[in-house]
Amino acid sequence: FDLPGDMFPPGQTMSLGRSLVKAYAFYEDAWWHTKLNRTVGQWPANAFLPTNTSEGIPIGIHFNDGPVHCDAPLKGCRGFL
Repeated sequence: FDLPGDMFPPGQTMSLGRSLVKAYAFYEDAWWHTKLNRTVGQWPANAFLPTNTSEGIPIGIHFNDGPVHCDAPLKGCRGFL
């Protein structure tokens, strides 16, 4: 597996046996736009090194990855995250 230096800081490793899966969820309220005003970036800072939910599920979000449609700027926004 290729670990590009700009995505994985020196000394960072990805454990064997883990994989990354891309999935989208649709929201009638694109809250990352309307509530957080986040249209770019990732969470955590490097979504390729995910954080675990309280259930132990690793998750990483790219705020700009899915399509979003707004009726007006930051109003009536719905889309995929």
